[in-house]
Parts: sequence; C-alpha cells; structure tokens
Amino acid sequence: MKADGYLLITPPDGRPIEADTRQCVHCSGHWVVQPGSGHVRGYCMQCNGPVCGPGCAECRPIARRIDEALGQNPTAVSVPVLWVPSK
Repeated sequence: MKADGYLLITPPDGRPIEADTRQCVHCSGHWVVQPGSGHVRGYCMQCNGPVCGPGCAECRPIARRIDEALGQNPTAVSVPVLWVPSK
C-alpha cells in the first residue's frame, strides 16, 4: 500500500509524531493509516482508489462535488455504486 500523504506533528514535548495517510478519491479527505483500528474504509472500483467510509460510498469524485457546489451542471453519466468495504 502506497501512502498518499505524510503527517508530522511536533508537540510541545519535542517528540515528533509521524504517520502515513491515505486520501479518499471522493471527498479528498485524509486519514492516518492504522491497521486493526476498526474503522470501516472502502475501495471504489469505478475510481480505482480508497474511500474513507460508507458516507462516501456513492461515486461522486471531488471534481464533480465542486461543480455541483458551484451550481454547474457537469455532463456526467450516472454510475452504479461500486463500493467495496475493505478489511
């Protein structure tokens, strides 16, 4: 699994916290990779990438969401939900 981002936090005690992150292909949100955390993540077969959870299961990539927020009507084909929960 290739990381999409990297997190580096330096708290007041000076001991840095480092972690890899993944990015949702639908909302562009990032999360820290924590195997065994119990968080339900998924994978969109249409976008071929990770999804942050069931709330982003509908295949609406970030570019389409931005167009919708701006009131533009993109010419997009409606696709069935192809979200697969990952382990």
